[in-house]
Parts: sequence; structure tokens; C-alpha cells
Amino acid sequence: MWSSRPLLVLAAFVLAPGAWAADTLDEALTEASAEVTVRLDKAGWKNVGVLRFQAQRPTDKTPRFDVGPINSGLAEKLETLLILRAGKDGKPTRGIVRDTGATARAGKVGAWYDSEAERKKLFGLSYPMGWGDEVVKVDALLTGTLTLSKDLKTTTLTIVAVSAKAPDKFVELASCTVPTDSRVIRDCAIPYWLTAEQQEKLKAIKKPQVRGGEETTLVLVQAEGQGTQKATDPPQKGQEPGTANAPASPNNIGGIQLRILDGDKDVTPAEKNSSNGQYEMPCPRRGSTVVFVLRNTTTDKTLGVVLKVGGLNTIDQQKNPDAECRKYVLSPGKKTTVRGCRILGSDKDTILPFEIRSQADVKNANPQLAERSDLVEVSVFEASKDDEEVVITRGAVPRLRAYRAPKARASYELLVKSLLLEGGLLKSGDTISWVPDKAEDAGKAKLVDFPNPSEIRRLTIKLTPGVDAEN
Repeated sequence: MWSSRPLLVLAAFVLAPGAWAADTLDEALTEASAEVTVRLDKAGWKNVGVLRFQAQRPTDKTPRFDVGPINSGLAEKLETLLILRAGKDGKPTRGIVRDTGATARAGKVGAWYDSEAERKKLFGLSYPMGWGDEVVKVDALLTGTLTLSKDLKTTTLTIVAVSAKAPDKFVELASCTVPTDSRVIRDCAIPYWLTAEQQEKLKAIKKPQVRGGEETTLVLVQAEGQGTQKATDPPQKGQEPGTANAPASPNNIGGIQLRILDGDKDVTPAEKNSSNGQYEMPCPRRGSTVVFVLRNTTTDKTLGVVLKVGGLNTIDQQKNPDAECRKYVLSPGKKTTVRGCRILGSDKDTILPFEIRSQADVKNANPQLAERSDLVEVSVFEASKDDEEVVITRGAVPRLRAYRAPKARASYELLVKSLLLEGGLLKSGDTISWVPDKAEDAGKAKLVDFPNPSEIRRLTIKLTPGVDAEN
């Protein structure tokens, strides 16, 4: 059994910047948070926190805490919504604590969901308030479960709470069922891909589909069939790697070629018959110099590429959904070499090189990245020719930028204003993407518009235990 798994990660960790775009689940969660607030008032719970959610896909026998980004994402969103609803006239009427999971781990709390004894430990701990410097005990802790229907068409979200006075049971606070959207499919780590014909159909849509709509329908059709297949299953006829209708391969991710170099050695996964664009490769040795090379092999398309390592974008360490991340913008025939994470600065950028770390080290550094710590993810986008502005509908849940957090958390009033700013409710800005300069130069990156990005292909590589793994 592996006791240590070497993983490729970024040298430093920060929380993700940016706001999350609205979708049906976001809007349902926003509405549910109002109902939850009423229930909290009736119960008289003054200080509350939010723990990680469970999720269950059709292929899962029971709900799990490690399905994908959906687990931690729902907890973070609900915490934010409760903060926005926790005050009146700029003054807090309820305390919402933060870093609930981190405090529980530091307090050596075990499997709290299945053990009343472990839940009692949770209520013996003190948690930092979401704003200010106060540390408090909590009256109740919230969590929940997201369940996908067998046909993937609907998503059911249930929010429950356990209290200090009754740690023996969970009480349901709110529940709703909504149509499954493409964001849920992605965040539940269910593989899918669109054929060339379907991609052209999406590009023909003049108005961007912010929620539901054509993209979700096509994604669900593909995910329903692909989600139960293994990556090694043979493709259907006419969908062999390298063809227009095939899932992504390292040689062709919607027109982008990926190469992974360990020193001078090419360690890119070999081309194979993957049914869903998922690959595996042994993790390089500790101390290795790992480099990614991205090349636009098309002759007529400018493409945007999001490269994530261990759940973090290699530009500014963003953890946003791929469509909202900064992108490498490559014109036909051009390439860029990614030697680490590029942190954009006002005058000069810096590069954080990749490192090989054990899975335990990654979890200790940032437990929120655990579900994607062994993944390399590449998403390729085309820019829409439509000049219409992308409209974000109400219900989007904002996310606080890491560099703003220390000042924003100084007071409740300032925190709420900062969250509204991030959500675009006070001020909106243009979306910009990154055009790389020389890969060896960490000078100032050039920023350009990449309007209304449409995802056309996605590839994931799972890092398996390498030669450094311990028995």
C-alpha cells in the first residue's frame, strides 16, 4: 500500500480570486440560504459554521466527501451567502465562522459525519470569526449532500445542521431539486466531450448561454454515456484519437499539442484509445525539473488555454472554473513553455517553479486542493466572434480574492462590501487573458481581451505513484 505519493504541485498556495458565474445550482443555493437563515433564527443559533459537503454521482454507491471541487465549493458558497445574510444596516446579527474544516483538522477531529463522539469534539473547539479577530464556540455546524439523478438530468441539494445541544442528529434546513447544469458535471469530475459538429452548433449561438441552454444539453448527453466508461475503453467508430470527433489526446486538445518534459526527457502520456480524454502517467522523481509545452497546431485559430496543476491555474494560482481563469492565448503555430506558476505583478511578474511533493505535504499545505492534487488539467477555448457582452444572471455567489482577504475581514461591513464587489454587484470589469512573452523571461506579461470564451476540448492526466513512492 502506498504511504506516500509523489505529486506535481505548485511551490506556493493561495486561495482563488474572482467571482463564480451564475448557474441553476448557484441560484438554488442562494434561495436556500434565505430559508436556512430563517431556520437559524428560529433555532436561536447565533454562531454557526459550514463543513464540507458530500456528493453522490450515479456511479457512486454512497455519498462521498472526495468527489471533486463540488465538495469544498458548496461549503465555501454557503458560508459566503450566510455572511451576506448575517447582518442588518451594516452590522452583524449573527456570527459566521471561517476555516471550519482547518480548525477541525487541527483539533484532530475524526469522521464527524458518522460519529456522535467526533461531532461533540467539534463543539469543544474555538473557531475564528469570518471578520475581525474574535474566536468563538459555535452553536451549530452546517453541511449537506448533493445528489445527481441516474440520468444526470436533475440535481438535488439538501442542507442539514447539527447543534451543540443535540450532537446526536442532523436536522434538515432546506432541500431543492434543479435541472443539472454543465458546471455541476465539471465540478463532480464526470468526464464528457463534444464532437466537432456539436462545437460548431454551440458557436452558432449568438447569445452566450450563461445557464442551462444548449451547452448543458450537449454536455449531459455526452456525460451520460462517458461517465460510466473507463478511460481505456475503446472509442466508438469514427472517434479514434487525432480525429475531429475524438476525445482530447495529448497531441490534439482542440488544436493544442501538450508536451511534458522531465529535464530533457519527454514524459507525455502516450497516444492511446481514451474514450473520454482522461490519461495517466507516473509522477516524476522528487527534485525533477518539470516543464509543460503548449503549441497551437492550427493554421487559422487563436486559442486560449487553461493549464492547471494540482487544482491551481498556472497563471496567478487561480482555482476558478476554467472559463473564468486567465488563459495562455496562442496564435496559429505559436507555442509557450510553462516552467511554473506565473504570478502577475504591477511592474514585473514572478515564476514559482513546479515541485514534486508527497500527497501528505499537499494536504497539509492546502487541504482544499486534496481532491485534485494528483491532476494535470488542460482546457482549450475559442473566443466568440459575437461582440455582445456576457450577461451574468442574478444568483452568482462571489468569492473573495486572497490578496483582499486580510483587509476585507477587518470588519463585517467591509467584508460584505468586498464580497459584493467581487460578485460584480457594485462594479463590473472586463475579462482579460494572458498572452505569454518569452517563457524564460519573467518580465511583464501582456494582457489582451479574449471575449466570451467557449470551451471546445478538455484533457486530464492523473499522476500515479512514481519511483519515489514508499511501500
